[in-house]
Amino acid sequence: DEFLILHPSHDLSLLAGSAQALLDIYRQPITIENTEIKLGLSIGIYRFASSDDFATACELADAAMYKVKAQGKHGYLFWQAE
Repeated sequence: DEFLILHPSHDLSLLAGSAQALLDIYRQPITIENTEIKLGLSIGIYRFASSDDFATACELADAAMYKVKAQGKHGYLFWQAE
């Protein structure tokens, strides 16, 4: 599944801290009916600029997320132009 979180900050350290907090929460295994389940989370981050449109921003965050998945999952990455 994929979902979108809009964060009001443009502060890179705050965005990274929020992403890491989510990763830490999802890193904890959960047990359902005596079965331990481990979840992974891949987070793509794009800092929205006033000149951007929403669809483009979503595509760029999505591209960053897929780079995280390609690197082994359970991490975050800021989108950067190649």
